[in-house]
Amino acid sequence: MGKKAFVASTSPVISHFIAQSCLNNGLETIEMRNEANLLQELKQTVPDLIFMQANIIEGADINIVARVKVDENLGHTFLVVTASREDGVAFAHKIGADAFLPVPHTEAQIDAIMRQVFDKPKKILCIRSDSNASAPLFQALTTADFALVTATSGEAGIREAQSGVPDLILCELELSDKKGYDVCRQIKASIMLNHIPLLILSERTDAETLEKCFEAGVHQILHPPYDSEENVQIILSIATFHRRGKKLKALVVDDSPLIRELVSRMFKQIGFFALTAENGSEAFTIASREIPNIIVTDYEMPIMNGYDFCLKLQENEETKTIPVVMVTARGADKDRRLAKSLGLSAYLTKPFSIEDLERRVTHALVTERRTDSRKSSSPKPVQTDRMEEKIPQKKFVTILYSDIDSFVLNCEKYDAGKIVGLLNSYFELMTKILQENRGMIDQLNSQCIVARFDGGDSKTDVMNAIRAAFAMLESLVKFNENLLEEIHVRIGIHSGTVILGHVGARAHRFDYRMFGSHVQIARRIERHAPRMGCMISAAAYELVSGSVEVEAAPKIVMKEIREEISVYKLLKMK
Repeated sequence: MGKKAFVASTSPVISHFIAQSCLNNGLETIEMRNEANLLQELKQTVPDLIFMQANIIEGADINIVARVKVDENLGHTFLVVTASREDGVAFAHKIGADAFLPVPHTEAQIDAIMRQVFDKPKKILCIRSDSNASAPLFQALTTADFALVTATSGEAGIREAQSGVPDLILCELELSDKKGYDVCRQIKASIMLNHIPLLILSERTDAETLEKCFEAGVHQILHPPYDSEENVQIILSIATFHRRGKKLKALVVDDSPLIRELVSRMFKQIGFFALTAENGSEAFTIASREIPNIIVTDYEMPIMNGYDFCLKLQENEETKTIPVVMVTARGADKDRRLAKSLGLSAYLTKPFSIEDLERRVTHALVTERRTDSRKSSSPKPVQTDRMEEKIPQKKFVTILYSDIDSFVLNCEKYDAGKIVGLLNSYFELMTKILQENRGMIDQLNSQCIVARFDGGDSKTDVMNAIRAAFAMLESLVKFNENLLEEIHVRIGIHSGTVILGHVGARAHRFDYRMFGSHVQIARRIERHAPRMGCMISAAAYELVSGSVEVEAAPKIVMKEIREEISVYKLLKMK
């Protein structure tokens, strides 16, 4: 079945030109017949793309955009506002549309919309100097399904962005005529271009340079080697993402217009309909009326602050189950405990990255979905593809691998119910300890627990893993006091770079897990650990050597990677 575009305009001239552009792109085009029956016409045609004139939206008795976005059949549709007005982009963003098309429009602007909607090869503008520093990256991108356009100066890059409307811009910091952040500032000043992600390629990491980049509106900064897997993955994840699927609603609450705009834009990039409020009082009114899928709120606000807002949400039957992410500059433990008592889904301390916020939103929605599935026998998932697919990445983490010793040999002689109950009690105790020490459960099977510690500070991560290991062993001694068949474990701790991502078939997708040689090393270390003891690798020990006492142990030969791993028996903390 061919793709369809619907043009809703009161101007025959505008309708003709947009329809002709759609036909040039191979789309079946339907034009609005009767403005009064617009919603009914849309439901009858179920288009893939809608062009809607702004004056129709403003003159409608109903919120036509919201009706489209929440409709069971129209919710997937990409909606473009058309108008000859300077505030067109802001207007489209405010009402929850997906894009804005000016009147008159250029074919490049139509092409940009078509690429976004129909998975056509994305256009990347590369603004580079005469040096070859970024050449390997651009060479790597040529092997992907992208249309690459190159400019060799800042001014040339700005002209190309204005005429070509790319989907992503890569710009070197040091150009022949100006700095990369100045190029970004000029591009972002255009209402037709300021939505385009712009990434800076820079060898500099000083605070002043980074601040200038982000003040100019830079999306992200990539450092050498530019063609690293991590950098390429970042580019791929930004350039290949397209907004499809029924819109979820997010409510962004902050008294800062800039923060509201930034967070709202992030939500729109991952497929949400974004609502905004500048204080808790206004937010509660909107939340009660709209019932958003998630709320992100600041703490410090006039009239009604974030905590009072959350209290009001909890008191209302219709709003008390909405996931809430609190964003604040306060990071004290008492604030976190208070946030927990309010039932918040997550707590973010400023400053934070967009990736941090997206992880919290993902977790909150997944948790809410699981809660709903327990309440309903036939739950209706409220999740986008983007939410379910975290970006694969490489990351330095500390791994804790724990396994029950000789459990399989002994379990079958007992009643099945008792064994399952025993295991559930054991896992409940162990996972609680790991989570209290900031560990994330990566794998959990019949007798094995694998956790990762990746808070961002390598030394802290190792110490958290060690504290968790000691607490697990200590609590297990008490756990075994009244058991006929005691549970004994071995624990291995190792630090290294792992790959994080979803692996499996779409219908049977695993959780977001780590894998790679360092996970296998942690497993092997666990096997060599003493019974009811812990072994730690030299890689992990070197990070905290002044904080723990150890005893040297024989090296472990890893034939798979042709290495000998230096290990130590963990004795105690200093």
